[in-house]
Formats: sequence, structure tokens, C-alpha cells
Amino acid sequence: MHRLPDEVLELVFLECFPSRLPDEPTTDFTNAILANAPCNISQVCTRWRALALLLPAIWAQWFISIRDVPPATVWKLIGILKCWRVRSRKELMTVFIVVEGRVV
Repeated sequence: MHRLPDEVLELVFLECFPSRLPDEPTTDFTNAILANAPCNISQVCTRWRALALLLPAIWAQWFISIRDVPPATVWKLIGILKCWRVRSRKELMTVFIVVEGRVV
């Protein structure tokens, strides 16, 4: 991976994204965000992080499905979404957030 040009890594990064909501909602907010692209990509190494932060397209789509979460979690989602909006720059964003069950 160290020898791949940035242009090839960019294509790989773009292919890592889900194109739909997850099959099952999760109660693990942290895992729903951090274990999926682009967050997991940006945590591999310094080079990957720098490249991910330069690619607005990878921050322009967000599919998340959560259930039975506290209200504070919903507000955290909004805060993260604002961050992603900044990183996506002028890219048109696609956002799907499904909150099922109780907001407890």
C-alpha cells in the first residue's frame, strides 16, 4: 500500500462507502461512526488521514441507523454532521439518519 499513488488510493477510498442504510440499526453510536468509512480510513496512518481529509467526496455521504439511544447521542450526531459538512466542502451531501425505538 505504501507504493500506491494517491490517485489509486482515492479510488479505493471511494469504493469503501455504503450506498444504503445498514440492514440492522445499532445501539452502539461510536461503532456506527468510527468503524465505518471515512472514519476508519482516516485512522489507518498519517498518509491516509491526510489524503482522506483532502477528499471532500468521501465526507459527502452518511448512512446511519441507530435505535434506543439517549437524546445526547442524537445531538452528537448533529455535531458530527456539521463537521462532515465542513469537510465535504462544496460537494452535495447525501445524509440518511434513522433513529428507531425510544430516544431515552
